[in-house]
Amino acid sequence: MKFRVADYLEQQVGEERKNSFPPEAVFRAIHALTDEPERLHVVASRLGNLWRDRMAAFLHHRALSLGHWQSARPLAELLELAGDLPGATSVLEAAPHRDDLAVDQLMRLLVQQERFDRVEELAEEEFKAGAARALLAALEGVESPEAMREYEAITTRVLFPSGASEEQIQANAQVFHNGIEDGNARRREYLRLLSELAESDDPALDAQRAAVRDLDSRVLAYEQADDPESAHEILIEALGVEAIDIDRVVGFYERRGLSAEAEAVHRFGVDDRGLPARSFDLGLLHAGW
Repeated sequence: MKFRVADYLEQQVGEERKNSFPPEAVFRAIHALTDEPERLHVVASRLGNLWRDRMAAFLHHRALSLGHWQSARPLAELLELAGDLPGATSVLEAAPHRDDLAVDQLMRLLVQQERFDRVEELAEEEFKAGAARALLAALEGVESPEAMREYEAITTRVLFPSGASEEQIQANAQVFHNGIEDGNARRREYLRLLSELAESDDPALDAQRAAVRDLDSRVLAYEQADDPESAHEILIEALGVEAIDIDRVVGFYERRGLSAEAEAVHRFGVDDRGLPARSFDLGLLHAGW
């Protein structure tokens, strides 16, 4: 059975109205009735943009179960943020195709879980194909001296495999050097774009910055007037039109001393009412909504 969601989303999700967000039951129905993976992916991505992470995870999982592999990375990102590192890793490992960002995430997750045999296996596979991105990405997951020692040992074995000829070692060294240069180029481009954005005199950006400053002032005024409900309402409205990110909602709970709620919002997003969402992991997604 096919369930048309495009028109509904355009009216209800794409153009959020004040104090209005579709109830979770709507997305439960979409999850249960839609067998079009591309549509599920689109809805899930939109929910992710609105920080409804738990609902987005269920729909990405459903799309993935229908063979839409483009949902693998966003689902893995949601699971990682939710604290389910094994679940995120299994999603990425099951994907038949991984883009560069998925490779980066997978290698980092494997190191964080001390799955060094798998790190070495994937790094060797990519090195044989003439690329070092996997090996270099693994470094991002190193968080302890012990992990660094393991990483250095893996790097040594990949670059200088037993029985390799001088020519092969030189070729490996060149692949490694090229990988470092590519990574440096990506970082320079990222910093350049950030700098351009910070220095931009685009009137639209100026207006957006001014609006966010005004929002912060209004939220603070309500908090000082001991009216947290109105402050929260303003924040959720702004979240619903992507004027702010989730950090401002996290900060709202932190300022009130509600550390558990702040952590829940950070890890799982907010629910249809804008309140801290419930936890989720891959096992729960498998079990069904």
